[in-house]
Amino acid sequence: MKKHTRTLLKVGIVLCAVLGLLSSASADQCQPKRLDWMLGEEKCGDLVFADVIEVMHTCEDVQLRARAAAGLGQYRGPEVFSALYRVFDADRSPMVREAALNALGAIIQRNALKPGREIMEAFFLVYQFDRYAPNRARARELLEKFKVSQKLLSERSYVSARYKALLPMKVYASATKKSASKVALKPDEGFRILDELSANNQQTCWFKIETSKGESGWVCGLLDSREYFGTDDIPPRPFESSVRSLIEISNPSQAFELELRSNHPDNMFRSGDEIIFFAKPAQDCFVTLIYFSAQSGGYILYPNRDQTDMRISAGTEVRIPAEGSSLVFKASKPGVEEISAIATRMPIEIFSDQEVEQGSLSAIKTGRQLTARSIDRLLRYFQPDSWAIAHNAITVVE
Repeated sequence: MKKHTRTLLKVGIVLCAVLGLLSSASADQCQPKRLDWMLGEEKCGDLVFADVIEVMHTCEDVQLRARAAAGLGQYRGPEVFSALYRVFDADRSPMVREAALNALGAIIQRNALKPGREIMEAFFLVYQFDRYAPNRARARELLEKFKVSQKLLSERSYVSARYKALLPMKVYASATKKSASKVALKPDEGFRILDELSANNQQTCWFKIETSKGESGWVCGLLDSREYFGTDDIPPRPFESSVRSLIEISNPSQAFELELRSNHPDNMFRSGDEIIFFAKPAQDCFVTLIYFSAQSGGYILYPNRDQTDMRISAGTEVRIPAEGSSLVFKASKPGVEEISAIATRMPIEIFSDQEVEQGSLSAIKTGRQLTARSIDRLLRYFQPDSWAIAHNAITVVE
């Protein structure tokens, strides 16, 4: 019995030592001087880079998390984007979310990144759901910079979820319990949030609210890890698309013509025939040509290895592939092949790097339906007069 007790005691000592080391390692990670070194490291290795992201997500110090988020604005890539997106969705601190939003804006400006689906959705996430009003205003500013649809901005503007008091709550004139109490909320009494205090953190959160009776003021919604209100209301997320293929995407309000034709007027080909496409926009724009085959999947036909410039001048008809190019498109097995041309006044990122496999022709990794829905969602973010789409279909016979 005594031997067994001594063994348990030793195990306990070892566990305590391990937990102590882990706690110490975590504490070391959240040291300002260490973060200074990591952010100052010009050749940021993978481990150092991951450590900066960990600081942003896990450290209790709000100032440190905000500095880590701001520091990530020096870099770009899917890991950075995912890390910043998670901050928008989960961090209690408006200061950290603001730093993450500005970091993403800095990445876009410095790298001249084209707006894509993920970037637009991140900005809309903040614009629709961030309870800190200055963050919503900044997100709107960034969205308008990308010529986002004004209709979508109005349809998807911030609408607070419906909250209810979990415990009796006082509504104060300002964000301090030293101010005058204006009204008291009973358990289950509803209200909506208008704004929050910029200094909110994991321990204390103050929110500006409006009661169901139209009275406004400030409530302390979190104190010493105890939450005083909650919600079962889930506001609508950015819209989902229901299209099944690219040819179902249309723009009734498009302001310029986009012609798309093949080298056979009747679009009938026999197996082995060479296929040539011609795209002709009525205005200066940036064009992407997408081809889906039932047998071989999807490909980006334009731009391609020999035609890297997406920009086409108004009234210019571009041959795809180019005359003399080593790329040759040939009809394969019998069936119907879909071709879509997308033209935008400003360059946008139709596909992320993870969605295509680079080559002479970039292969599309996502299937026909998922690709169509992703592109439909992306295009609907922009003003209808800023993009046009054209479709064609060729029939291959034996």
